[in-house]
Amino acid sequence: MRLFLRTVALITYALLVGLFLAGYVAKYVHPRYLWWIQLLGVFLPYLSGLILLTGIPLVLKRRWGLLSVTALMAVLVGIRFIPSDPAGNASAVGTGERLSLMTLNFPQWFVYDGDRGEDLLALTDRYRPDILAIQEGWVDYHGDGRVRNARNDLSLLMDSASYVTKGPRTGRDGPSHALVFSLFPFEQVNFFELPYDPSGRYAARVTRAAGTWRQRPLVVYSVHMQSFGSDKPWLEDNASMLNPRTWVRYLRQYRDAIRRRASQAEQLAKMIRDETDPVIVMGDFNSTRNNWDFTWIQGELTDAFSAAGKGWGGTYHSTRPFARIDFILVSDHFDVLTAAVPNVIVSDHRPVTASVTWSQ
Repeated sequence: MRLFLRTVALITYALLVGLFLAGYVAKYVHPRYLWWIQLLGVFLPYLSGLILLTGIPLVLKRRWGLLSVTALMAVLVGIRFIPSDPAGNASAVGTGERLSLMTLNFPQWFVYDGDRGEDLLALTDRYRPDILAIQEGWVDYHGDGRVRNARNDLSLLMDSASYVTKGPRTGRDGPSHALVFSLFPFEQVNFFELPYDPSGRYAARVTRAAGTWRQRPLVVYSVHMQSFGSDKPWLEDNASMLNPRTWVRYLRQYRDAIRRRASQAEQLAKMIRDETDPVIVMGDFNSTRNNWDFTWIQGELTDAFSAAGKGWGGTYHSTRPFARIDFILVSDHFDVLTAAVPNVIVSDHRPVTASVTWSQ
């Protein structure tokens, strides 16, 4: 019996190490290969915690060989998750020199015990972002860029908080999904679907806004990448979690979403890298920093929360944030002063805030 238990424990340990390593390399492997490790990348922080916990019984049992494996895994955890420069320098410049940023996925369907519009207004009043990126906002614009129609909860931003937003000059009316609100006007705005899809169902939505701040050019992207979809096995009334057919169906759904998102990431990354002006990218990436698509989009950009934030920083789901999938990325033209994920519930995502200034 003891031999059996020892064998089971060894197999379990080997499986855990294998899952950890697969999740660890997910950010380096294109989803056209081994797409399923991208799912493990989402759960890498939890796999890392389990790996570290295995050190306790290994020490007690004096299994020094296996403990050395755990120690090596712990080094990898430290390399990935311990910031090399966890510094935001909030006192470096005066308040007037800061550009305040916020991003929030704000879908209309999310219902909770509160007034959506008033709570969003209170959030923006508290942090007063100069630029606010909203995903799943749905505002209609005239062909000359003026607002034609907006949801009531978003209209408050313009009517009561002095925010402005505009659409592209297309000559025809049209809605937008990823939005840029600001306290100063942008001169040029364009909407993109990556790739173009007449149904809009399988596309990333991107808004590019170009303007100036402190007499220097600035380009802002508000992005909403492909999600896994609203259908989930644990939400189905008649889905059997023990039925293999259920999991096969959903794994196909997740596989397709992961591969589509990778294609979108390649297109978006090319747009960003073709920019010659300072760039800020904000939005819902629907992936974590341990996934390939986020890593490809980030490129040489700085993740504001990794640079200056504190704590876990989870943004989804807002009630129990198990993953950080919303980001603010900035080019090396900026220094990140502060970053945070406020503990508020106005959506199914938590907002991300940051303040930046021009690099000297």
